[in-house]
Amino acid sequence: MNGGAGSQRPDSGGRPNSGGGSGEEQTAAESGAMQPTTGMTRWPRRLMQWLNRLFLHNGLLKLVSLVLAIALFFMVNTNKDVIIGVNIGVSYELPRDRIMISKRVDRVGLTLKGSPNRIRRFDERELDRIVVDLTDGSSGLHTFSKDQVRLPDGLTLLSINPPTIDIVFEPMAEKTVPVIVRTAGDPARGYQVAQITPNPPQVAIRGAQSVVRLVDKVPTRELRLDDRKSSFTVSIPIELPRNTQGGIEVVDRQSIEISVRIIEQPATRTVRNVPVQVVAGEREPTPGRYVTDPSTVDVVLHGPLLTIEALEGELLAEVRLYAEDAAGRARQAAVQVANVPAGVGIEVKPALVTLRPIR
Repeated sequence: MNGGAGSQRPDSGGRPNSGGGSGEEQTAAESGAMQPTTGMTRWPRRLMQWLNRLFLHNGLLKLVSLVLAIALFFMVNTNKDVIIGVNIGVSYELPRDRIMISKRVDRVGLTLKGSPNRIRRFDERELDRIVVDLTDGSSGLHTFSKDQVRLPDGLTLLSINPPTIDIVFEPMAEKTVPVIVRTAGDPARGYQVAQITPNPPQVAIRGAQSVVRLVDKVPTRELRLDDRKSSFTVSIPIELPRNTQGGIEVVDRQSIEISVRIIEQPATRTVRNVPVQVVAGEREPTPGRYVTDPSTVDVVLHGPLLTIEALEGELLAEVRLYAEDAAGRARQAAVQVANVPAGVGIEVKPALVTLRPIR
């Protein structure tokens, strides 16, 4: 059946076609709607093409140029000098008749320059000590010179620190002074030091005139006496006072032989109220018929501390009878003390008592 003007015909997709336009017009419209999407997908492709031209076009030439640039960079930087600081010792050649009293500089600092490779191979032990010749004995300011420093090849000396030292000399003097033995600690209880004898008792010292003038004795190193009970001999070094070290020296001797005599410590002890006994011989009167007045005495002991401390109740005070005592007359009798250890002296108080018969 024929349709009218307002009828619709299905398109090739089976959809009705609105009468507003043909199929070609619709395709064009759809094509125009897709154009922006196509432009957005083109720019990554162009970027890749640009990068390919940048890195791959004449690639070998560019690689060689890069290698040369890196090599040049390292050549410039590795050839730059390096500066380091080191310390070396200083020795002095001194005159025989004068003494250097100024403070010695035993080490100085050096500032050195050299290539990195030379610095890496450098060892401070390659450097000799600086020798300062002062044999002329002149005082004054000494300046270190670069000629005094012997450097290995490839190194340059920039500076010496300190650059100068102050030199002061004095005439040398010598004199004889006594030796003083310094001791510490105490012998064991009951003992004491009786005598300390240094051998030799005097020594000669030598040094700067102003220092020697002030020294009137030379001490030894400290001698320990702790818990000693007997005499002994030992060799100990001389120990100069700190304020004179470097200014004086002991001539031809560094140690002293010391003899120490140790004895038992003397002490005194009083034993009170020791009973006085009357004793008689074989042909003498019977002791029981006699008494003394007073009947006790005090005994004073003099001797080694440990010995007299050990005495307990062993002392016997006695008065001896003689044949003439048979007459029965009273008399003054000396008191004798028995059982006294060897080396202990006694004193009896009173020394005399009255001996009389019992009536």
